Amino acid sequence: MDGPQLPNRWPGRYATVLAEDPGSAVLTLTNLGMIERSALPNVPNRAVVGLWKDRHGDPKELILPANHHGLVLSLNCSEKRQVTLDHRRAPNPTIEYRLGAMRPVALKNPPRWLDRRAGNV
Repeated sequence: MDGPQLPNRWPGRYATVLAEDPGSAVLTLTNLGMIERSALPNVPNRAVVGLWKDRHGDPKELILPANHHGLVLSLNCSEKRQVTLDHRRAPNPTIEYRLGAMRPVALKNPPRWLDRRAGNV
């Protein structure tokens, strides 16, 4: 992807359509370097590195806080029985994933290539 993963940009709009299918969820990602490259000079830029969309609600922005190096996502999994309009049941349940939690991760001693203050970006 080419910039922040915002709901109003094209990944968010297309994720909404794809996530409506039973059992579907969409995760779009981009790297922090592309987000920083797309920022206008002297304009604050949020590090929205991902976007999660399922059929249960609005898209959720995955924001990488300052001085953190990654995110750990926890997914909740449940079985759902699909029923047609004429009340027939699908023979097998659909597995449905939902975003449970998100936790930022910061390394105590990041390698030099990962240190953004060292001019390596």
